[in-house]
Amino acid sequence: MHFAQSYLQLRHGPDVQVNYVDVSSAEARAQFADLVAQAEKHSLPYPLVAINGQLRLAGPASGYQVVRLIEEMLAKRSTPAQE
Repeated sequence: MHFAQSYLQLRHGPDVQVNYVDVSSAEARAQFADLVAQAEKHSLPYPLVAINGQLRLAGPASGYQVVRLIEEMLAKRSTPAQE
């Protein structure tokens, strides 16, 4: 995940933050209780990848997958809504 963090910070600066959180600690599980509950409800494998609080990937994920998802989200934000 270090690749994704470095690449996105170089490309987008402070607009994008990538954080790794180990939810094996009670404190982290409490902080991300909604995501952990979703994973447990659907028997999803760890690790989990959430973007803006939404669960996007479960199980082994490459930095490239994370970069692609974030860049897709950023592209949608910068595209003006069509009327």
